[in-house]
Amino acid sequence: GPGSMKEQLLYLSKLLDFEVNFSDYPKGNHNEFLTIVTLSTHPPQICHGVGKSSEESQNDAASNALKILSKL
Repeated sequence: GPGSMKEQLLYLSKLLDFEVNFSDYPKGNHNEFLTIVTLSTHPPQICHGVGKSSEESQNDAASNALKILSKL
């Protein structure tokens, strides 16, 4: 929903002018998802997240990406 980690990351990407790519991979019998998120920052960053749905795993990945960006 609004204010989700994913939306915060997408907002930041517009602000700082980098691209964000989410790739979802169902794990096992689809009861868990892995999301890989790549940021076209300099240098590029790759983060991942897991969750019970693709939305949850995307938000987890976005959260990890935001942590990395805050340290840059």
